Amino acid sequence: LIYLVILAASVVFVSKKTDENTVKVASLLFLFTAAASGLLLTGDIFNMFVFFEIFAVANISLISLKKNNSSLKGAFKYLLLSSIGSAFLLFGIGMIYGTLGTLNIAEIGLRFHELSPLTGSFIFIMFLGAILSETETFPFNFWITDSYGGARNFVNMLLGSASSVAALYIFFRLFFTVAGYPINHRYEFLVSVDARSIIAFISAISVIVSEIGALSSKSVKRILAFSSAS
Repeated sequence: LIYLVILAASVVFVSKKTDENTVKVASLLFLFTAAASGLLLTGDIFNMFVFFEIFAVANISLISLKKNNSSLKGAFKYLLLSSIGSAFLLFGIGMIYGTLGTLNIAEIGLRFHELSPLTGSFIFIMFLGAILSETETFPFNFWITDSYGGARNFVNMLLGSASSVAALYIFFRLFFTVAGYPINHRYEFLVSVDARSIIAFISAISVIVSEIGALSSKSVKRILAFSSAS
């Protein structure tokens, strides 16, 4: 799906006569494809972090191609949030490596139960903070209106589908494979609050707020932004 969307976005770019440097845009599209491929294929959690960073750089560069006020503001907001998310992800990975001594995603998933409840809760919070901005989750999605509104159409195709799917894939890898997302486990650090309840609550609020934002918008690109977040 991601590769098909990238191919479609590339065709849209090539078919439109713009004053953009074709080589520069093609390089960014290849960088985006390479980062997405790395995120999908890697079995090492630190490599996931590296590709996570490259993916963010590709997105920021593509958003800012138009060089108008809206796209530059959106790119800066995305840069700010993705940098914070990357720091959270790196802290979580550091905690895993420091306690389990491995970076292999499958092995971490098998041994995650060895962590103390406090350490597991800390890693859960770090991972959650890392992924919220990438999955365009409220309130960490204030970058989307400027980014979608100011970016070129083929970039919006990537943001609204390929980027979102890749972010959701990272979410599933972190919370289902790495953290194990145990059905009956309640994180002690979170005062006996079920992790599933936290994720469900955040998701529900994000859907409601995004749909309200889409209904109140008049710009097609803003509607696409909120729809993508929802």
